Amino acid sequence: MKADFFSPKQVVLPVKYFRHGVGMREKDMADNFKPLFFNNDDFDKAYRFIEQALKSEKRYPNGKDFTDEYAKYFVQLEKAVLK
Repeated sequence: MKADFFSPKQVVLPVKYFRHGVGMREKDMADNFKPLFFNNDDFDKAYRFIEQALKSEKRYPNGKDFTDEYAKYFVQLEKAVLK
């Protein structure tokens, strides 16, 4: 499937987007992510998993289209979280 646009609101992760990269959003700015969890402890744990995965995944996909780069990066990020 090919997408011609990227909507950050569709990805419920505590990340911020750059033209050719992704960074971690501050905890107090993760408004769309926090309600997914039963309590603050669960939220903190999930936030730390994603934070560690972002730090460990140094390779960012290179491509012509940042939408494609984001998609490929999230696949890499999923694998890093599951390690």
